[in-house]
Order: sequence, then C-alpha cells, then structure tokens
Amino acid sequence: MKSENQKSETNYFGIVAAGGSGARVSSGIAKQYLEINGQSLLEISISVLINSVNFTKLIVVIPKSDMKKCCYLKEKFKQIELVPGGNTRCESVFEGLRFLNSMSKANDWCMVHDAARPCVQKKDILGLIDEVKDSNTGGILGAPVIDTLKKVDSDNQIKETIDRANLWKAFTPQMFRYGVLFESLSLALKNGVAVSDESQAIERMGKCVHIVRGSSENIKVTYPEDVNKAELFFSGFENKDAP
Repeated sequence: MKSENQKSETNYFGIVAAGGSGARVSSGIAKQYLEINGQSLLEISISVLINSVNFTKLIVVIPKSDMKKCCYLKEKFKQIELVPGGNTRCESVFEGLRFLNSMSKANDWCMVHDAARPCVQKKDILGLIDEVKDSNTGGILGAPVIDTLKKVDSDNQIKETIDRANLWKAFTPQMFRYGVLFESLSLALKNGVAVSDESQAIERMGKCVHIVRGSSENIKVTYPEDVNKAELFFSGFENKDAP
C-alpha cells in the first residue's frame, strides 16, 4: 500500500464480485453469465460501473476455473483486470484488494459490487459517492424493509413477527476507504469469521457505516423469477440511455 504522501489525490478503485455458482437460479450456468438482451449480467454490471465512475482500476474477481473463458472481457473493457477469487465472497473480495495493494493508499476509495446486481442505476451510484465522500469509513446502498417479517423454525412454523421499524435491506455497491476495507476483511479471514458483505466486516471493527437510500429495483438475481424481473427492468430502457 502506498503511503499518503506518495500521491495526494484520492483514487477510486472498483471490485466486481463474480464468483457465484447460480445454484438457486437452477439455470445450469453460473448466474453472472446469464444473459439479458445478449449481454451477461457480469457485462451489464461492469458497464454501469464504468459509465458511472472514473475508476483508476476496476477488478473483476471470477472463479479460477473461468479465467480463460473470461479473457474476452479485457478486450471489451480496457479498464479492468481479471483476478481469480477464493472459496467465499470474503476471500474473493480480499483477493481483489490484494491485487490493488501496490497501487492504492489507505485513504483511496474502493467500491465493491455484485455481478448479479445488473439493475443498479447510475444516479444511485453517484448518490452513494456524494453521501459518503467526506466519511472516514464509507457506506452502502440500501432500502427500508416494507414487508412484514416473520421468524420461523426449521419446520417453517412462525415463531415471532419482527419489528421492521429500523430494518433496511443492504444492496451493493458498497464503498469504503481502501485501508479500512483491507483491514476489516483481513481480520475476518484471520479469525475465521463468516461475513455476508463488506459492511458486516467493518461493523465488527466497531466502525459506523452509513446507509444511503437506493432504488428497490436494484435486485440481486438469485432465483429464476429474478431473471424475469431484470428483463422487465431493462425493457423499460429500450430506446433510452442505459441506467
């Protein structure tokens, strides 16, 4: 990692997490390679990030077994680097951070996005940046929970109703200072702590993470019906600029 006096300006780096298996989509292929209008979810997610942020470098973390098959992405997107991921999301994102270590400094920004969230909109990405740009830590996109939540047991019997008053759904992108993110994921891996997203790792360090309201259309393609939702989302942008 560069020292702060080696380079004064703040850089923006990006990491696209594309290591999903697609088991719940039941498509036979990993979900990041599912196509909408002739483009994979991975390609769409890369495109919206590149069209929204002037990244110094954008890292795309993919399964080791897919490195050869994804080489075409470097021809299509000149700004990216392909990095083989690990066995978990945390490991994969950390591999991306390790790749960036020699070119980044602690105060730089690192934006992490799920490849399976192609419906994120430029206005929300810019809104996230604007809201957290003066933070020493960073923040994430999300939206308040509007459905009634039930806690169930292993037999799907309802045990209680959860108060949703202060509950939000967490989305990506999630953007944090490089040094904070590197330290938090390093500690999580060292201690064998399973974290579901970058924010959780940083929360465990006792740091405050800001959540910024984003569009609920920013779904994560997880189940078969999510593919249909994403297709409907993009059908609304026909003959218009991409989101």
